[in-house]
Amino acid sequence: GLAFQLIDDVLDFTGTSSSLGKGSLSDIRHIGGLVDARAPSGLDNLHGRTQCGIVTAPILFAIEEFPDLRAVVDRGFENPGDVDLVSFLISFDKDTYCAQVALLSNLPIIA
Repeated sequence: GLAFQLIDDVLDFTGTSSSLGKGSLSDIRHIGGLVDARAPSGLDNLHGRTQCGIVTAPILFAIEEFPDLRAVVDRGFENPGDVDLVSFLISFDKDTYCAQVALLSNLPIIA
């Protein structure tokens, strides 16, 4: 389940509308969703808050490189241009973020 979701997160940034059966960037364009429960503890204050977009794994990795992106996540991608800004910032190093997510999807789960 978790590996599937991580791959879905990558496809949201790399796939096409025709290959996905939904629009690309549909997770962060989602209206009325809940913040992704996989957010690291540094984003705990976001959990369960109704907001406009879903925080996906590539966005979490991008926040490490672009700390100002955190403000976009905090406001739930609700300002005009937020989705375009996230897409633009991730495009600088999309392959790296997607590779980091792919590595996560292969990690063994430690109970």
